[in-house]
Amino acid sequence: MACNCENQDFSGENTEKLNRRNFMTRVTLGVGAFFAAVLSFPLLAAMLDPILRKKTEVWRSVGKLTDFKIGE
Repeated sequence: MACNCENQDFSGENTEKLNRRNFMTRVTLGVGAFFAAVLSFPLLAAMLDPILRKKTEVWRSVGKLTDFKIGE
């Protein structure tokens, strides 16, 4: 069975023509989404940095115990 593609009627299908307005809308949305993703990366990194940063405890010498008097 051969396909007779020349006589097929596509008018009943919901095919959307890509006109200039639809093209520009899609390009604008795509570019906007790209820049939103790029600009949101530093914000997300700054928000997640305190959670993901490895916490290290550092002991600092402030003096001998005998150098500190009770009540001062």
